[in-house]
Order: sequence, then structure tokens, then C-alpha cells
Amino acid sequence: YDPALPVYAALDLGIGDHTAIWVFQISGTEWHWLRSYENHGQPLGHYAAWLRALPYPIDQVVLPHDALARELQSGKSRTAFLEERGFLCLTLERHAIDDGIASVRNALPKSWFDRDGCERGLDALRRYRSEFSDKLGTFKLRPLHSEHSHLADAIRYAVMGEGLLGGYGGHRLPGR
Repeated sequence: YDPALPVYAALDLGIGDHTAIWVFQISGTEWHWLRSYENHGQPLGHYAAWLRALPYPIDQVVLPHDALARELQSGKSRTAFLEERGFLCLTLERHAIDDGIASVRNALPKSWFDRDGCERGLDALRRYRSEFSDKLGTFKLRPLHSEHSHLADAIRYAVMGEGLLGGYGGHRLPGR
């Protein structure tokens, strides 16, 4: 953790599925992955509280495109929910999964991972894979949706949001 750099969090939001989070910093061309976290069956407030309990402030949260969908019960989006709790959110536009995977592959050689804080995330990345089709004798185009795919999706959102993060010159927000 470098206190001079902004801290970001990228979330893969699951309803009835896992929610996964990567916490990271960008230093020049390097990615510094500080923490990974995953849970299921918890409301979005649980993840907001987890982010608030970290020993450093989160300057911006990266969310997938579907975080703008409004919930039937509340009429609010998940983006709005987090913004109401003080998080600055970047909600990505939909992108091709293959483009995101290629971007993560390009970022990995420039990545540093906290061994303890990212243990589960690293395990998920190692086990992320495509499904093999016995019928076709080849791998399917889409990745296998498994217990490992959520953290892989969250890191993909982080990398796809890189050029859009900050908006304040890569420096910590005033008052942070």
C-alpha cells in the first residue's frame, strides 16, 4: 500500500451468486493488488462495510455495466446504493469478455500481489478456465462459470476501467 496513491476496488456483483472484490492501486504502469475478497448470500451493505473496514480509504469503486439496473423493490441501482454510502463509483459499459481477458493477460506481467491479502484471488485466477466441449473436441468460447470465475470477472472489471479511473490526475482526492 502506498498512501500517496489512490486506492480502487473492483466488484463483480452477484445476486444469489458470489460477489467478488479486488482492491488495488496503479503506480505508473504497474498494478498493485492489495486484497481480494469473496462471499455470497450477503446484501450489498455487507460489501460496503467490508470496504470501509480496510486500513485505507477507497477512492473509487469500479462496477460492471449491470450495476446501473434498478432494483424492483427499491427503484435504485446498485451504483446509487454505493454512492449514497459515500463511494465514488465508475460503472463500466458492457465489453466483450474476450477483450477483458486479453487486457488482464496484458496487465499480469506488470502486476504485484500481496501474498496474504490476495491468496484467494490468486487461487481463483490460477483455476479460471474455459470449458472443454467433448462434442466439439475444443474449448468453448466463453469461460466456465464456476467458483473461480467471480474473482476473475472482478479483476477484469478493474483492468477494463483503468483508463477511466481517477479523473483527478492519479492523486488522492482532497480530504482523503
